[in-house]
Amino acid sequence: MLQACVAVNEHTGGVLLGKQRQFQFDHAFGPHTAQEQVYGCCVADLVDAVVEGYNATVLAYGPTGSGKTYTMGTGSALHCMPEQQGIIPRVIRHLFDVIQSAGDNRSFVVRAQFLEIYNEEVRDLLAPPGSSSSGGGMCTGGMLQDRQRGSGIAIRECPDGQILVAGAREEVASSYEDLVRLLDVGALARATGATALNEQSSRSHAIFTIIYRCAKFHLVDLAGSESTRRTGAVGARFKETVTINQGLLALGNVISALGDERRRLPGGHVPYRNSKLTRLLQDSLGGNSKTLMIACVSSADDVLDENLNTLKYAGRARHIKNRPVVNRQQLGSSGGGVVAEVQVCACIPCLVALLVLGTALHCTAAAASPVCCTAGALTVSCKRMSRQPAAVPAKVLCSQAACLQEPPG
Repeated sequence: MLQACVAVNEHTGGVLLGKQRQFQFDHAFGPHTAQEQVYGCCVADLVDAVVEGYNATVLAYGPTGSGKTYTMGTGSALHCMPEQQGIIPRVIRHLFDVIQSAGDNRSFVVRAQFLEIYNEEVRDLLAPPGSSSSGGGMCTGGMLQDRQRGSGIAIRECPDGQILVAGAREEVASSYEDLVRLLDVGALARATGATALNEQSSRSHAIFTIIYRCAKFHLVDLAGSESTRRTGAVGARFKETVTINQGLLALGNVISALGDERRRLPGGHVPYRNSKLTRLLQDSLGGNSKTLMIACVSSADDVLDENLNTLKYAGRARHIKNRPVVNRQQLGSSGGGVVAEVQVCACIPCLVALLVLGTALHCTAAAASPVCCTAGALTVSCKRMSRQPAAVPAKVLCSQAACLQEPPG
């Protein structure tokens, strides 16, 4: 019988992994914490920031079966109970509530883009079935540019460092129902497959982007890090697992580089080009975005190593400092161009959240249930920090998560 290997102290925000490794976060919630509470604590302020013109990103990372898809809400949102809805459906409802209360729904439209990275190819999950850029579904076995083989999608980097995706559809949504329907269409087209750990394992990284005015909100559900030995992967599934782990390794290397002050200096190298995932997340991780990283872990003792790696990623991510600016539409421009506000706010750290899987079950379909995957979080307020003058030291603007103790080896 599997034993729980993660202990959470809700009062102090402390997390104990195994018997010796202690981590301290701003908030930590137990397995019975409601989805609504996690959203209100971690994400709601980011929606307000998007309405104000800032780019934002929520990124879920962790072992396979640790509750990332449930937490993000990239499963079916139309057919679940309201209290079970994940972050993305709640973001959509919150955004339209704000737009309607401000009377902006007649002046501005909301658009959506839904991409997946499967076997290092970028696919458009909103493209018509059968098109060259459409998603995978169930698996069976100057300007710089990266071309995708046969997908018709290109990742482009502008001279100012902004990352654009050419060839991907942007669908207009005029209501909550429209946008959730697009989420469901893309979720059904996403590449999934059965492994020994998860009957409906996500085999791709998914990026759902909401565009409002000139701001973008990236909501990212990463494929789970996993061991080929534990998943029993062979053939095509083995190739998927290797590719997934390579992309996550590249992400970890980028996070480590951005957390190193010396490599953040002009001329310092950050290896964004090592994977399509890190290219697409380049803005979110080291550029113009307010970013929240959600580290999902399981309480089962047979994933102790995966949990430790996830917590280390979260610890490194807290050292990343972005410089988000307000994106504004250029008035009087026939082309509807976008210019950035001249004054840049203070450097603010990447926000970090920790979600703990509530039971020690193997990651089958049962482990994707609300009871198993509802968890808790640590978070740092970002809206408050963004209003501080740039001269204020970053360490005064935030309460950083820290690893208190980690024995050698």
